[in-house]
Amino acid sequence: MSLGVRLGFLALLVTSCSGAGFAGRSTSQGKIQSSNSEAEARAFDGGTGVLDSTPDGQVILPDPAAVAQLKEQCQKAAASLQSVSRVINYPERKDCSFGVAPNIERQQGVHTAREISPATLALPEGLICDVEIKSEENESLHYDDFLILTLAGQMIFASNRGIVSHFEPQQSIYTWNFDKLVGQDIGNFGDRPYCLGPAENCRLPGHDQEGPVSLNLASRDIAPITLALAGKDKVDMDLIATGDDNDEDCFHSKLDLSVTFKFITQ
Repeated sequence: MSLGVRLGFLALLVTSCSGAGFAGRSTSQGKIQSSNSEAEARAFDGGTGVLDSTPDGQVILPDPAAVAQLKEQCQKAAASLQSVSRVINYPERKDCSFGVAPNIERQQGVHTAREISPATLALPEGLICDVEIKSEENESLHYDDFLILTLAGQMIFASNRGIVSHFEPQQSIYTWNFDKLVGQDIGNFGDRPYCLGPAENCRLPGHDQEGPVSLNLASRDIAPITLALAGKDKVDMDLIATGDDNDEDCFHSKLDLSVTFKFITQ
């Protein structure tokens, strides 16, 4: 796979060439529509910005040698990388659709439900290296029970580290699949978060707490995803809220994320 082909993500918003924010799709009163599968959830906006996979659902990541080459190229160009920022707007969402597949009925202390706040971003031409994701200044995120951010279906962060224990990583990348999580015991509601990349580069509020969000992803962390996106024209970036048994679950407050990425122009 040539590194000269189109690579990257998180750049031009689908609905605007001027850089205006894209709002996650919602129904009335800030509630996100539920669906019977992750694929149907993506059908809200016709998003196709996920990674290629095998017939049995195994995500196809690039060869490690190609990933290493990308990391090296980004490192050599570090002093001359271009930088641009965009804003993604996720509206507040409330309530779990308990018992509506793939969700199951309420059960205390068990992962029973998930709801998706979807967003889609167009891909630019260029070689994306480093990405910074952070909440807007003075914004405080609140959620219940847990929150997951995915890029092209890959987990960028999960507010509870126990979540990723149910997934098998490829090149340190976890693919989101609710079928592997539903029905599993939560264990520790207060477990620390999981973030792609070093823990010191990640800041998230704890379970049922409030606070800012920030995440710095260097090419060494995210290169398998950027390289796998070569040739695609857009990418899905979804915010997923989970719950176990309460009416307040599957909730997250409004979240405006500023995405700043550094890239090599082609």
